[in-house]
Amino acid sequence: MPIANWLTFRQTSDSIALEKNLRTLKAVTGQDKETLLKLHAITTGYMSALAQLAGEDAYSISPEIKQVSGAIQASDSLKINADHVSAYSNIAQRVADWALAAKQAKDIKQMVRQNGADMDKLLEAMQLATQAYGIVLEQEIQSYELVADYRQAQWSAKLPGDVGLTPERREVIATVLRRSTQADLAAQQQALKAQQAAAAGLDRVRQAHEVMLKNVDRLSAKDVQAILRQASSDLKSIRQSISDF
Repeated sequence: MPIANWLTFRQTSDSIALEKNLRTLKAVTGQDKETLLKLHAITTGYMSALAQLAGEDAYSISPEIKQVSGAIQASDSLKINADHVSAYSNIAQRVADWALAAKQAKDIKQMVRQNGADMDKLLEAMQLATQAYGIVLEQEIQSYELVADYRQAQWSAKLPGDVGLTPERREVIATVLRRSTQADLAAQQQALKAQQAAAAGLDRVRQAHEVMLKNVDRLSAKDVQAILRQASSDLKSIRQSISDF
């Protein structure tokens, strides 16, 4: 019997249930990642737009905005509520309006004040979503480890139907399982590391935005522009981290 068939043969109701749970978790992380990327695109577009508006040049729309299609939805798993959804919609519409109006630098402080609350709510949504994503990643790792342990335990036991399973073949299967587990867990740990980097970056961006909003009337246009440009740069790094999840 080929090794692939032996692997299928060894599945029990318990191992099937564990693998079903693992597939469910992977589906959740896939859906949540799409929402995170949408949140990121709008947030980056907003910061980039304001940074350009704070300068002397007319505004040209950020490429991240063009990548967004459709709104986000409230999500219990990501801790995103109706207020976050509304803030997302408001910011997306305002950035689109700026693209049409091509407003200039004289509007920058008014825009920061006008949109500050929604932007803070959007950054909060990104923080909550990223934290929730990390929890799901940790659950996925734990579930995978259970599946891997269960498989190893199955191959350590002698069961009816093992007549054709020689010690050599059993060792080959055990080796394949170990190597596969090591590779998968390494990838999952890397995704968790990327999630943690994104969470740390979002903390910095939200704090900087809070400082800017609180002191906007005392800051020069160049100071505001510098804060926004740094936030845009941080958000680009965060996007890379999200892509590595």
